[in-house]
Amino acid sequence: MIIGAIAAGMQIVQKIWTIRIEKLDEKGTREISGLGLWADGSLAILFPNDAVETLQAAKGETIKIPDPQNHQLAHIRLAVSTLPDEPEITEQIKVVATKTNDLFTGGISEQKMQEVQLSPGVNVQVITDPDIAREEYFRWFFSIPPDEIAIAQTQYHVVEK
Repeated sequence: MIIGAIAAGMQIVQKIWTIRIEKLDEKGTREISGLGLWADGSLAILFPNDAVETLQAAKGETIKIPDPQNHQLAHIRLAVSTLPDEPEITEQIKVVATKTNDLFTGGISEQKMQEVQLSPGVNVQVITDPDIAREEYFRWFFSIPPDEIAIAQTQYHVVEK
């Protein structure tokens, strides 16, 4: 995803991404973070955000983006495009649940993030610097014990026509 380029001719994809949560224990639900790892090295916090507050998931549950049945996820649309001089890219969406409800947004200073319109009416926080995005993601990820985290992900390819 090229940040901030929706008005510059990006396609808003009508596809529904499905991500199934498997690794959670049987007891209750967990708060989840939705992350977009884009081909330009930036990282978007898809949720929680201003439009999508706390979301929860249980083992075996399928998260759909967008989800017409979930008012919080109904309006998330991904605008995709290839990068300059790269006719094909791969990007990834991750849904992360932790037993401690340690969401990705915690502890990242506002100076490292930029608010970007993901789709009409949905603004998200994005770490646009690839080095900072990688550092913050791994700092957070490795701070959570392996038996207290569940990750579900899907990736997609964008090919220039």
